[in-house]
Amino acid sequence: KRVESKICKAAMDKFYYNVKEQVTKLMISDIEKKKQRMIEVQDELLRMEPQLKKLQTKYDELKERKSSLRHAAYFLSNLKQLHQDYSDVQAKEPNVKEMVTPILLFIVLRKMIVGG
Repeated sequence: KRVESKICKAAMDKFYYNVKEQVTKLMISDIEKKKQRMIEVQDELLRMEPQLKKLQTKYDELKERKSSLRHAAYFLSNLKQLHQDYSDVQAKEPNVKEMVTPILLFIVLRKMIVGG
């Protein structure tokens, strides 16, 4: 019985170590693959960074342009309203003499730009 027991124990030990070795190799292989993929992704990120900066700059420029266009549209809308108001006054009182001073023009333009 002792001999059989030693043989069984030796076989079980060998089986255990073989399984342990295989599992360890698989885990190391998996870790290496993930490590390699991480390095590839990191390299890709480094390559893409200049493009990201360019896109961010372009986005900021377009955002500024959009803001400028909004201000221009607002100004034109106010100018149109001013023209309409002027036409209405001229229609109601055609005999009133027009008088535009530089300060009056400045006030009107300022009101058109900042609103109010």
